[in-house]
Amino acid sequence: MPHLQILNFGGCHKMTELHPTMGHLKSLINLSLSHTALKKLPDEFCQLTSLEILNLSGCYQLTTLPKKLGDSRAVEQPLLEKLKVLYLNDCSKLTMCPDFTSMPSLETLDCGYCEKMSELHSSIGHLKSLTYLSLKHRKSLRELPQEVCRLSSLKKLDLTHCSQIISLPSQQGDSKSLKENSLENLEVLKLRYCKNLRLCPDLMSMPHLKKLQFNGCKQMVELHPFIGRLKGLTNLQLRGCESLKELPEEVWQLTSLKELDLTNCYNIAALPSQLGVLKSLTLDKLKVLNFCNCKNLTMCPDFSSIPHLKTLDFEKCVKLSELHPSIGHLKRLTHLSLKKCKSLRGLPGSMGQMKQLKSLILKGCHSLKEIHDCVCSLFNLEVLDAGGCKCLASLPTFLGNMKSLWRLNLSLTAIEELPDSIVSLQKLKVLSVIRCKRLKFLPASATVGSLMLLKSHVVSSSGDEKSSERQHYSFPQFPPSLTKLYAQDCHQLEMIADVSNAGGLQKLDLENCRKLVDVPGIEKLKRLVKLVLGGCRSLHDSFQERLQGANIGRLSEFSIAGTLIYVEPSYSQGVSFPFPNQFRWASLYLYLIVDESSIDNKGFELDKSIESDEDKKLLEGIASGKDSIGEGDRNPYVLGSQHE
Repeated sequence: MPHLQILNFGGCHKMTELHPTMGHLKSLINLSLSHTALKKLPDEFCQLTSLEILNLSGCYQLTTLPKKLGDSRAVEQPLLEKLKVLYLNDCSKLTMCPDFTSMPSLETLDCGYCEKMSELHSSIGHLKSLTYLSLKHRKSLRELPQEVCRLSSLKKLDLTHCSQIISLPSQQGDSKSLKENSLENLEVLKLRYCKNLRLCPDLMSMPHLKKLQFNGCKQMVELHPFIGRLKGLTNLQLRGCESLKELPEEVWQLTSLKELDLTNCYNIAALPSQLGVLKSLTLDKLKVLNFCNCKNLTMCPDFSSIPHLKTLDFEKCVKLSELHPSIGHLKRLTHLSLKKCKSLRGLPGSMGQMKQLKSLILKGCHSLKEIHDCVCSLFNLEVLDAGGCKCLASLPTFLGNMKSLWRLNLSLTAIEELPDSIVSLQKLKVLSVIRCKRLKFLPASATVGSLMLLKSHVVSSSGDEKSSERQHYSFPQFPPSLTKLYAQDCHQLEMIADVSNAGGLQKLDLENCRKLVDVPGIEKLKRLVKLVLGGCRSLHDSFQERLQGANIGRLSEFSIAGTLIYVEPSYSQGVSFPFPNQFRWASLYLYLIVDESSIDNKGFELDKSIESDEDKKLLEGIASGKDSIGEGDRNPYVLGSQHE
């Protein structure tokens, strides 16, 4: 096969050597040996004078390269003169770095994850056509040779996880030599997780940088002031630069910047002030600004200098107590996160001007007592998450004006009810009020609709039947668009509106709402697939009768409180659970009403009337919360004989 141009052995995991006749393939252009078990390459390999692409990635057994590639001083002309692409990544046992004078036409070089290759050959400077160099995860690499600065065509340099590198080589010499030896075409520099990097590189030699990433450089204490000269910089990543205390004021000169990430910059207290000529500069192209987990950030920036932001994240800025009023200038902002800003006391009224805002995250703002009425003007808001705002006791009256809102989370707040206007939220699909322990009415308090009295019968713990009277109430309605309602662990919740108004409701979770007596309209929810009523121990008989007669054909997950009654040792006992006519799966919770004097120290014993082992196993499973009831079982499900 003397004219073979492409040869692919990639993935031949058991191939341990190449035949020496490989050198006869004078026309071979593309050779892939990736993920093979080769331990070495034959010397004849250097005779592949037409080779342009060589892929040795994942050759985890490869320990050495041909000697002529290691030292080409004795070679009169380059061996792999046409080679443009060389992949050595994941050659984890390779210790020798090739002499690059033998491959002067290289454009792409990937030596990533070569963990035992401790140095980069100084001949790297001869690669005048090199545009991509990856040395990521070279954990034993301590420094780069000075010759790296001669890579005048280099566009992307990736040093991610080179954890031993302290600094990059600096340029030396007069202005002429500096111009000749510069990374003037470098566009992307990745120094991510170089955890021992202390000195920011001299950025003056990289005037055309577009992306600069210092993520995880924990020891770096400052940015080089020359950063202001990077007029084409669009992305600056400083995530996890824990020792960085401030940014140089020159950052205001980055007029092309689109994204600035300061996540986990614990010591940053504020953005630099604009003084003198800087005062007239604006970062009008900045779209994303991330202060997430800047624990010492106390001063909110003046947004008039960054008017075109689309995403603004202050998550876990625990010392931030207020937002700058200029936040109203952000007419294009679509996402604002204030999650876990525990010191935040309120929202400025100017926020009502942010007409494009789609997501407002206030989750975990423990000091927030109210949500400003201005949010009702955010007609494009789709998500409002105030979960965990434990001091939040009320909501704006005209909440229903937010016609685009589809998700509202008020879990773990101090609200007692929702505003009547909630019925006007035409697109609301998900409503969460989990663990709202002061919530009594859902969605809002009722008005007396008639004087009709309903009688319900309750069996007390002593076995006596009692009659109670209840007024019929007319509640504000749920929006018809609602598909999911989560209200579990609302221990004070007594009354809920007729859910049939939300005819498309699919999931209804009211678990452990201990005082809830009824769920009006439950029998009309034809699309319901999940109904959770476990722990709702106060549901009255009329509800259970309606539920028992309901035909909810799509129901696939169901739980409800049952009752196990133990009267006298000589009497029979049973477990009764009302079920809809059709269901496929159910988890059951037991609410036990027993005579304590009849229970010995060993616990409750199963009655002898429950004779079958299958029934005993089922009852034990129900009590442990592990049992499921399959499709076809009918209601009420009774173990043993039913107690009349």
